[in-house]
Amino acid sequence: MRAALILWRERLLHILSQLLLALDQLAGVLLALPFPPAWRGTWADETLSSRAYRADRDGKVFGRIWRPVIDALFFWQRQEPGTQGHCHGAYLNERERYSLPPELRSPSRASDQAPT
Repeated sequence: MRAALILWRERLLHILSQLLLALDQLAGVLLALPFPPAWRGTWADETLSSRAYRADRDGKVFGRIWRPVIDALFFWQRQEPGTQGHCHGAYLNERERYSLPPELRSPSRASDQAPT
């Protein structure tokens, strides 16, 4: 019984994290709507954090404003060694296609499995 509850909890946490990811991606697209110059750098499958990192890296105002804000909001998150804050970590995860199902990811991350 305990194992079933643990499995149920893992599945619930997985689906909730997917919901938050989807809302993040939707917010990224919606925030670009009033700013036609931003449309060019907007991608439906990218999180705001990853976009903020790319914009900051490319010297754009959006990134210079939002990357420090987003990094400060997620100061509590554990970061992988070599990352430069939350936004940089999100960018690296996007490059590895981490939000996709394991079979669609690059081979280096294919072993990271979601709960079944």
